Amino acid sequence: MTLGLGWMWVTLTRGPLYTSNTPTLPTGRVLRFGELIDPETRLVLYEHGMRLLTDPDSDADADADADADADADVAVAAAPAVSGRAVLRGLG
Repeated sequence: MTLGLGWMWVTLTRGPLYTSNTPTLPTGRVLRFGELIDPETRLVLYEHGMRLLTDPDSDADADADADADADADVAVAAAPAVSGRAVLRGLG
């Protein structure tokens, strides 16, 4: 979850992670994570991040967050091309 949020921050704000809510997460690790995820998961994360940035009530709207989380879960479950261990090995 933290890597996904970090990827959204770096991708959508073009800012370093030390300016985000997770300042101790290395930016390089997040960028490698972004290279290793499949395109469908990347699209779901991008759309969710855009929704968070463009909807002023997104923090208070738990339904939208739950829908986005469910979409991300479906995309991750449907993406057997990269296993969690492969992602972690690639980040090491």
